[in-house]
Amino acid sequence: MHVHASPVLGASPIDNNRTERAVRPNALHRKNSLFSASVEGAEAYATLSTVIQSACLHGLNPERYLADIIDDLHFRRRTPSELTPARYAARKEAENAVKQPR
Repeated sequence: MHVHASPVLGASPIDNNRTERAVRPNALHRKNSLFSASVEGAEAYATLSTVIQSACLHGLNPERYLADIIDDLHFRRRTPSELTPARYAARKEAENAVKQPR
């Protein structure tokens, strides 16, 4: 039997806080869903949580995003398919590019 010693590089962090922070919303979602008063309430919470996490993944401020899309839906300025986080982020990026020419 041969035992090989692997060199310690010191490049790996001791903790994994970054990973734990990334997984935390999913764990909170599971916990919060257990206490929904109804199946419909749990589904609504899951939908809202999904929209918020998708907004975060697209680099959006979730509060500002939700306020904007609720306003757009209320005044019927855009269709729901135009208000997905991906399309919203692309539109905002294009609007900012027009405002700040190179």
